[in-house]
Amino acid sequence: GKASGLDAATVSSDYLVFFNKQDGPQQLSQKLGATLLIMDTGELGNTKVAVQAVKKQMDESDLKKKQIARLGELATATQENWLKQNAKEIGKIFNEAQSILASFDLSTKKIDNICKIANENGALGTKLSGGGLGGIVIALCLDQETAQKIAKKAQANFDNYWIEEI
Repeated sequence: GKASGLDAATVSSDYLVFFNKQDGPQQLSQKLGATLLIMDTGELGNTKVAVQAVKKQMDESDLKKKQIARLGELATATQENWLKQNAKEIGKIFNEAQSILASFDLSTKKIDNICKIANENGALGTKLSGGGLGGIVIALCLDQETAQKIAKKAQANFDNYWIEEI
């Protein structure tokens, strides 16, 4: 119902930012030991529309409420596995989260295509990032070589990409 401050905290940080409602933004300075491929679909998402659609679905379905709660559990599991440097488990978490987000109709054909291509070409996991309905897809990879291979194969589905060691 209100802005979390996560975008501002992330942009101004040199580190990963973990967020939950109780504690607010927290920096994680430990590296995971993996590579993140960030792909911009060129589709402008609409956070307001996405939030309204999710709220409507949650108001109408106990299953959707459980799925949102599961996303919170997955966020906590991501932090725990990050601290253990367990990139493979985080990849599985990405894929489960993407499945839930897609069930809320937040994914697009481009996002789905990128996720499919990435997962078929060595990504540990993929998911949309942000509010959905367009925007960014992130693919967790073991190394830069895998990230480059995925970027080459998926290039018809995005406008720009970045590779970051995390």
